[in-house]
Amino acid sequence: MNLYINLPVADLARSRAFFGGLGFEFNEAFSDATALAMRISDSVSAILLTHEKFGPFTPRPTRVTEQPPICNAPNHSNGVREWPHRATCFLVTV
Repeated sequence: MNLYINLPVADLARSRAFFGGLGFEFNEAFSDATALAMRISDSVSAILLTHEKFGPFTPRPTRVTEQPPICNAPNHSNGVREWPHRATCFLVTV
């Protein structure tokens, strides 16, 4: 079974730079100017959508939050210790 999670983002290019910098890969076959398919694991993908593209999925308005809830478990403890540093580097440069 595969899981696809649709998430609204304000800026696809910045999202690609940030998550790509953390080591995530993208599936270009399912990406365009309004959507970015990000592989989280073999069976889980997040589809990052512009607010306009995400709009039809819910009757509620989308909003930008300061800190979205993002959880993932790297395959080893070194990955866990490395993520905060990598995330900080990309937040500063994106």
